Amino acid sequence: MGLTERHQQELFAIVSLLVGVFVALTFLPWDITGAAGRSAGRFLWTYLGVGAALIPVFGVALGLAGFRRLKGLTARRVAVLFGGLILLVPFAIAILTG
Repeated sequence: MGLTERHQQELFAIVSLLVGVFVALTFLPWDITGAAGRSAGRFLWTYLGVGAALIPVFGVALGLAGFRRLKGLTARRVAVLFGGLILLVPFAIAILTG
């Protein structure tokens, strides 16, 4: 018995929400997520800078789109939008600040 397309979409939304919350917790100054979260947070902050702050928002937006709470936005559109923003925001800040 396989999963229907709707169930797959909801499962993907749940995983996206959980990943978004986990990444958000890795950026907090407290050691909530353990060694793996501390390493992941340091890696993301080092290589993506301010763009890393958009990853938790990306997870939440992807989850909401998966549950069809964002009208007019599919999970694919949200992924493309935030994928571009995560890469472009640090470059834009670097250009603006010199």
